[in-house]
Amino acid sequence: MTDTPSTRQRILDQAIELTVREGAHHLSMRKIASRVGLTPMAIYRHFKDKQELEQILLGHAFDLFEAYLRKAQAGESALERLTTLADGFFAFALERPQHFELLFLSAANPRQVMAGGEVRDASGPTYRLLQETVANCIGRPSADDNMLSETTLDILAFCVGHAALHISGNMTGRSDAELERFQRAFSSFLARYGKP
Repeated sequence: MTDTPSTRQRILDQAIELTVREGAHHLSMRKIASRVGLTPMAIYRHFKDKQELEQILLGHAFDLFEAYLRKAQAGESALERLTTLADGFFAFALERPQHFELLFLSAANPRQVMAGGEVRDASGPTYRLLQETVANCIGRPSADDNMLSETTLDILAFCVGHAALHISGNMTGRSDAELERFQRAFSSFLARYGKP
């Protein structure tokens, strides 16, 4: 017997699908209600307003993303942790494509939904984890270091780009084969920084 999702979860699921498909500016409580089979007023039993729904949706997506990246902490060496972190990034995109699109590709830029400080609070843990892992790997502990910032952004762009190519259908194949291709490409990418 499978558990049916709660009404709140069904609302969130439809909200993310609509946001990814149509953009945050087209998201409406009425559309969501229609897709979930509720009256528009019934949604307000679960969420105060549209802004709260969007903030919870983004916070949930960042939490899921962080859980995928946290697996990297199990690696023994800095390089192993960085590689595991990149694998977690790609796995998140493969297993949670709508959440990935919401955070990295959709017109629903988190800055449109949240104030700057709220975005930093929500996205900060994942970025700090990536930056700390990169710092340990390249031996640059200072977060103020330009090379560290540039390397972190390069790695982030590499991971987003590969995941986006896969999700968009431009890299077709079985997920396990795509993960292997990503791992080979990431190793080559790291070699440019002098890492094996």
